[in-house]
Amino acid sequence: MDPFLLRWYANTVTGEMAARGDLQGIKWIAEKYLPDEFLTESVAQASSNGHISILKWLWENHHEMTYWGGIELSGAIKNNQYEAVEWLRTHIDLRFECAQHVIEYAAMFGNLEIVEWLFNMFDVEIVTALNSAANSHHWGIMRWLISNGKRSDLNAARNDENIYTTPAQHGNLDMVKFLFDRGIMISSESSDEELATLHQAAVAAVKPVRKIKKVKKPATEASTDVTADVTGKKRPVDDSTDVVDAEEAQKLKREARKKRKAEEKLAREAAKKKQQQEQLANERATKGRAYTLSMAIPGSILDNAQTKELKTYLAGQVARAAVIFQVDEIVVFDDQLGSN
Repeated sequence: MDPFLLRWYANTVTGEMAARGDLQGIKWIAEKYLPDEFLTESVAQASSNGHISILKWLWENHHEMTYWGGIELSGAIKNNQYEAVEWLRTHIDLRFECAQHVIEYAAMFGNLEIVEWLFNMFDVEIVTALNSAANSHHWGIMRWLISNGKRSDLNAARNDENIYTTPAQHGNLDMVKFLFDRGIMISSESSDEELATLHQAAVAAVKPVRKIKKVKKPATEASTDVTADVTGKKRPVDDSTDVVDAEEAQKLKREARKKRKAEEKLAREAAKKKQQQEQLANERATKGRAYTLSMAIPGSILDNAQTKELKTYLAGQVARAAVIFQVDEIVVFDDQLGSN
């Protein structure tokens, strides 16, 4: 069997076994069937499903042949596997690049203890974690991160409108006030009018609408107003007109602000895409390769692969060739044009 296909098969099977807690099956594959194969999925699946017995056995017997210190904590946090989370915390050496990803998951699923642990152990950025907490409405985690975050993180948070618009959209006036007090909602790109609009939106979401009582005028005064209207000198004033005009003006302001923010977002994305293209061009120029290397594959080969195993084998061979020859793109072309 092709070694790449064998590796894919072993990791797929052991991952499924770890997910359902089949320790005996994993022992058989790891010790008898494929004793020298590196298992990439078993730790992550066992963590996500809370099978601590599998984690302990792999740690004690095949520590060097399994993948530790990565994002296996994320799955355990997502599925509320608290025992697995605690076991992993006390055993693994979490890498920094993975800690940045895990704190986002912890904030997203409301695990303040893990957020505090990662924040104190690693010098992670908190803007993405604030976004995750805001989208999941974990206001307590947002408060803790903002209260303990560095000034550079808080400055970066000012430019992320999702962090302060989400509490306003959900009517959390206390959270909006907290963000105002900490200076999160004051940005160099925010005008006084925009900030006032956000604050009014939060107030309107939680404050009941006051009803205006209409006072009936005396008959003599009413007749006077009607007479004046007929003569064209005066017209009775309708108080509701001012209220409608104010609401309409406020609505137009919000729509204009949303439109401007959307345009600014598109401009930033276009600039970022252009920067990435320029970076790729510079890298190719540095390597002395000012062209694009493509690999063309006839579509009939893929169409004629009837079994899943054959398709997997072909995909593995294509990926292997792409790595060896440093291919920039893979093109599948139709070599059956004109055929019935």
